[in-house]
Amino acid sequence: MRRFFIRRTIQYARYLLIPIICACFFFGIMMARQAEQALHVQGENSLKAVYSQLDLVVNSVMQQQIRMANDTNMMLALKKILLNDNKTSYSDAIYIRGINTMLNSVVSAHSYLSSIYLYFDGYDSYFASELKTTRLEEADESWLSVYRSMPEGTDGISSLRTISAAGTVGDGEEEKVLSVFRRMLIQEGVVVMNLNLKRLQESLDSMSGDALEGLYLFDAAGNLLTADSKSQIGEGNLSRMQALLLENPDGIPDGNWMRIGSERYLVQVDYYETYQIYLVSLIPQSMWMKQLLPLFGMFALFFLLDCVIAVLISYFTTKRNFGQIEYTLALFEQAEQGIFPEQEEKQPEDEYGVIMNNILHMFLKTTYLDTQLAEKQYRHQVMELSTLQYQINPHFLFNTLQTVELEARKLAEDTSVISLILHDLSDLLKYALANPLELVTLKEELRYLKEYAEIQQYRLGNGFLIYYEVDEEWMEARMLRLLLQPLLENSILHGIRESSRKGYIKVRAYPRDGWMLFSVIDNGVGMTKEEIRELLERLEDENSQNIGLTNVNRRLILYYGEESRLKIQAKPGWGCCMTFRIPMEKMREE
Repeated sequence: MRRFFIRRTIQYARYLLIPIICACFFFGIMMARQAEQALHVQGENSLKAVYSQLDLVVNSVMQQQIRMANDTNMMLALKKILLNDNKTSYSDAIYIRGINTMLNSVVSAHSYLSSIYLYFDGYDSYFASELKTTRLEEADESWLSVYRSMPEGTDGISSLRTISAAGTVGDGEEEKVLSVFRRMLIQEGVVVMNLNLKRLQESLDSMSGDALEGLYLFDAAGNLLTADSKSQIGEGNLSRMQALLLENPDGIPDGNWMRIGSERYLVQVDYYETYQIYLVSLIPQSMWMKQLLPLFGMFALFFLLDCVIAVLISYFTTKRNFGQIEYTLALFEQAEQGIFPEQEEKQPEDEYGVIMNNILHMFLKTTYLDTQLAEKQYRHQVMELSTLQYQINPHFLFNTLQTVELEARKLAEDTSVISLILHDLSDLLKYALANPLELVTLKEELRYLKEYAEIQQYRLGNGFLIYYEVDEEWMEARMLRLLLQPLLENSILHGIRESSRKGYIKVRAYPRDGWMLFSVIDNGVGMTKEEIRELLERLEDENSQNIGLTNVNRRLILYYGEESRLKIQAKPGWGCCMTFRIPMEKMREE
């Protein structure tokens, strides 16, 4: 046994452990690539978030400027103020107040937007969101020199500046701002948006995807504009980053691992020409390794677990097989002696032997029971079909015999009517009492239905007319017998007979969408919704007194399925329509 155990262990190691090692290796490579891709996506999302915030501010301000430019009165009022024209009217003051409100609404909506300047070329003043009109000599003119130095053909630029909190020279505490310049779209001038660097840095902190990720803003000259407070790249490495930007006019190769200082970083760079700024995301390689360490630990655990499983499976398989061999040899010995018990006297110690033995006996018993059950179900179905087939309405036979008796009394010398009724009656009885499992053609079903209708017309004195609308191509199709007669009987006795007007009945049989549809329609007294509901409940009750319709409904369900059950539509005073359907394939097969 030991030799087989060792051999099987080596075999399982070959077929189980080697593929698992390969799977772990390739899965590790795949997870490493996924982790790197996740870092790529994280950096891209961070840069998109920063750009979206900057673009949102600029677009909001430019939209307000376009609204002002499209309003002639508002622009005239603004230019009067900038020209220090003392002839401004009350309406001009209202327009100026509106301009100030529009600008301040954008400033209030964005926490890091400090102020907005509106300047028209050739004027000595500009309009500021917090100070309204300000003369150039009274304010910090560094923004004006940046604007005048903008190259022709550029729509925007950004610049790092230091201004006073109040916006004028020497007035208030100084703050560092990132000024974004955009040329006006309609007028000749510029819109200046001053972004507070401290609050912008707080915004960058919330946008960075991880504590180790660093976000940086550089201008076109490679100067650092701002960075998030979590950045740990260091001053020396920052200089290396600036040098890389200057050495590569088209930008640092995006999405590559680069060594900056003593560590490698995943560099994501976006350059926005509109503002002439670089957005840079630096993710250290340690963050990538941090994501992979749990995976390596998990792989090592699975590898060890697989080794243990391989040894255990080899041991139990070997033991089980030898036990089964012993049990088989014992059976052979008993067979040679002419002994073949249904169940062994002593249960095998091996679980596999016990399970297989029980499964074998259980299978034989289950097969026998299933066969007996299927035979009983078939007999029950045949018996139920036969019972339903032989349930004939005694009231119909009684009333028919009464009609025959009355006709005999009235026509003592002429028995043609009596002979006709008796002939139809005998045909119907013969038709009804035939083998319930023997199918009939639609043509036969309609012939006996017409004989039944003739008998009822004699009883009711031709109180109704009946029409037949049947697809001739399906006359030879086969179906259960006596499916239409109970429906016609219900229309005559409960619909037409109780109505005071001339009765009309239509019998239809036509194909549609893979089904053969049958319907009996009358213009009798009809039924209310409550009466229809009660009738449908009686149809589902096997002990219902409404034998005819219950009989039809049960036979339809038993033979053709649930979708062939009876359906009823009626309206008081308008009549009733009873329908059922049979699969066309079922009729063709029969």
